[in-house]
Amino acid sequence: MSKQANSKFVVAKFGGTSVRDSIAIKNCAEIVKSLPEVKVVVVSATSQTTNHLEGVADCIRMNQKEDALAAYNKIVKRHIGICEGLSGDSLLRGFIDELDFEGSRIIEEAVELGKGVSPMIMDQLYSLGERFSSSLFSFALQSSLGESYRVKYLDAREFVKTDSSFGKAVPQMDKLNEKVGSLFAPFLDEDLEELRLVAVTQGFIGSDDQGRTTTLGREGSDFSAALLASSLDAESLTIWSDVEGVLTTDPRVYPDAKTIPELSYKDATKIAKLGAKVLFPETLAPVQKKNIPVYVGSSLKPNGKGTWIKKGPSSPSFFSIILKKGFMFNEAPLEGVGETSVFFIEEDSLFSELSNISEEVLRKLKRAYQFSFVSSFSEGEECLTFSSLSKLFGEGESPLIPDESEYNGALRFLVLEKECQDVLKMLHKI
Repeated sequence: MSKQANSKFVVAKFGGTSVRDSIAIKNCAEIVKSLPEVKVVVVSATSQTTNHLEGVADCIRMNQKEDALAAYNKIVKRHIGICEGLSGDSLLRGFIDELDFEGSRIIEEAVELGKGVSPMIMDQLYSLGERFSSSLFSFALQSSLGESYRVKYLDAREFVKTDSSFGKAVPQMDKLNEKVGSLFAPFLDEDLEELRLVAVTQGFIGSDDQGRTTTLGREGSDFSAALLASSLDAESLTIWSDVEGVLTTDPRVYPDAKTIPELSYKDATKIAKLGAKVLFPETLAPVQKKNIPVYVGSSLKPNGKGTWIKKGPSSPSFFSIILKKGFMFNEAPLEGVGETSVFFIEEDSLFSELSNISEEVLRKLKRAYQFSFVSSFSEGEECLTFSSLSKLFGEGESPLIPDESEYNGALRFLVLEKECQDVLKMLHKI
């Protein structure tokens, strides 16, 4: 990772894939060790843990207490395994046992007392993921740093104060700033020479005025880190995931996707809102207000490529293709709409929407991707249009199927799955 000049301290956030197991956690601890400017670390739940907690919630909804407890026990065992991979410290194991007891109590009360899975209960349950992972990370970091360092575990619910909108809580910045100022002051004391202090806390969770656990919404750990960076006037925020920065498209679909070196706050926010998975849409607002740059990099390749998001234009003029997997099909011609009408169903709403489609139409069903093509050009440059993109593929041979002419400043179109690779290859040549 290239460093910003004159950096005083940095807030670092590690995503779920970065802390997926003991080896990954040790690797992230080494990254923090190598960057003395990192004073605050924000941790997501280990990979897939929140999804598994959703499975526990599904069992509660069906009043299946034993199944819910069994599903939760699998989550606990996984984290015990990580603990053992980190040396199995008795204090750490004791903390995990406490979370095990807390989660089991939440499940039993929700079923036996008929509380169900209200948003408030869900937030209590979901908070366990980040609390597991941050405790494991704290121990690993202390082990990595050694005796001349002190790692302090902080419960985010002590300082991330929110309203009571369970599931999508809104931070109360005045209260958050007040709490953060007193709790984090020791970690930012530049006069400390003999002892380096590092704070480790959770993303995603907070608490309301009554002390009840709240969450900031899925992928809210990035948002938590940005709130902290803003409140502490950090020099920068680093977000570590399993990809090398913000890429031109999904590398799982197109392995030759390129890293975008620099993005403006505006362009980064746009592609996040359009569905790019590397950034949570709300993340950039707090840091943009204070002009705090954000670095997005890979914890697997900490010295590899990455993306800086900051004030100013994107560099070079960039494009990004956000892919949404779904289904495209042609229905019977509609009056005044040419020969066929194209419809698109996103994957997450597939089953609910298919019930309204006739059997005849379903027989025509074809897999497709929805593309959102976002470009940024310097003043005087000609912006790309759907027509100009289509011409890249030859007269009358374009595989691009118009969706909407423009959406939030991005061109939208559909591409059949079998043609997706060819389209991405061609678009990467421009």
